[in-house]
Amino acid sequence: KRVLLWLFGIGFTLASLGLMARVVVTATRNNKARREAASERADLARRNSKIIKGRRPESIVIGLVGPSADEVYESMARGVAIAITEIKTAGGVNGRNFSVILKDDEGSLKKGGFIAQEFAENLDVVAVIGHPTPNVSLNCAIIYEYYGLLISAPTITNPNLTNQGFQRVFRNMPDNDEIAQRLADYAAKKNYRRMLVY
Repeated sequence: KRVLLWLFGIGFTLASLGLMARVVVTATRNNKARREAASERADLARRNSKIIKGRRPESIVIGLVGPSADEVYESMARGVAIAITEIKTAGGVNGRNFSVILKDDEGSLKKGGFIAQEFAENLDVVAVIGHPTPNVSLNCAIIYEYYGLLISAPTITNPNLTNQGFQRVFRNMPDNDEIAQRLADYAAKKNYRRMLVY
């Protein structure tokens, strides 16, 4: 079971990082608009003034967040480390490598919200992977969308994560509705009349 969880977490985290590698160029180009929005919404004028002067991080900074005691988060961290090594070996993204800020939200709504706000106010961060706890992910998605920060929640199957019309909130696995529909279609095709769910 532990091995399966480890492989599951690595697989979906690699997919998340791959998605972010593809969109990071666009995210970087949108930094000016994001700075303006953050200044209006969070009174970050002092921090923005330093960034507007032309400072550019040497690496592409992403956040990785989840309950550190959770096996899924542990697998996600391993997956990110593997993906970053592979990207670095391939020459990076536009010549830049990734760096990761690790955070432990303890599966807590309150702490998760504080961390999401912290990531949003750090204008070096271009994307976040994580919040594998469903209610924390749903709550924090609003913060990330509001601040224009990309979030990929690789393990969340709750349909509400991506049915709110958000533009920067992503999943890379089917949601519960899709899974249920596929199972129902399969059962009907096989003419199954009784089913046990556990």
